[in-house]
Amino acid sequence: MTEFKEAVYAVVSRIPAGKVATYGDIAAILGERKKARAVGSALHVNPHAPQVPCHRVVNASGALAENFGAEGGAETQATRLQAEGVRVENGHVDLNLYRWQPEAEQADDKAEAQAPAAEESKAAKEEGKALQTLIERLKGYLNMEGEISFAEYASYAQEVFAYLQENYQPMEKEELLNAQYICFILYSNAAERMSRKDANRKKYKKLGDKANFWREAIVVRLQKAGMSQQEMQVWQSSNWGE
Repeated sequence: MTEFKEAVYAVVSRIPAGKVATYGDIAAILGERKKARAVGSALHVNPHAPQVPCHRVVNASGALAENFGAEGGAETQATRLQAEGVRVENGHVDLNLYRWQPEAEQADDKAEAQAPAAEESKAAKEEGKALQTLIERLKGYLNMEGEISFAEYASYAQEVFAYLQENYQPMEKEELLNAQYICFILYSNAAERMSRKDANRKKYKKLGDKANFWREAIVVRLQKAGMSQQEMQVWQSSNWGE
């Protein structure tokens, strides 16, 4: 899977329910204004639905996709949008009302950044503590002689996904590196158990695929920040002994 596609999926995953973006909007956010068609092509083969909500992407006029990938085509896309509060008329969405404005989100982030320092410090400490707890739990699992049950695996994986869903945007490099490794272990463990035809292999596949989606999204973000795969591996070896 290309880095461009993963970058597209990472941006689309940020579009909130009740909002839409155009293919051109996504391309512009990625700094590739001439690649609106490539964005559409990437979403047409989106392997990460519903975590990547491609139904929230429309064309430049607000029209739904006639060849929307899910069964039912544009009608299914309309149903999903309407369920999120977006009004669809004659196969179109009013972009003046529902267009996603990431700049506005950034303004909100800036306003939040101006909140009292004590509040920010407390929140940062709580987030750091939550991630550290996930790290310590994984280290405990890795040091076990046996392996954890599916119920324990699923519970831990869902906690990781919930943490990433809530804290992904403000995470700094070291946090991203730890989260990337956690997701790598979750994905690898799921793949290994699936190869043994575990009774829960279908559930492992679903959780493993989600872990791999987050892992790939984090890798793309780290690469955009200037970090190479080799540097990531060196960090992993130094901090996790792998």
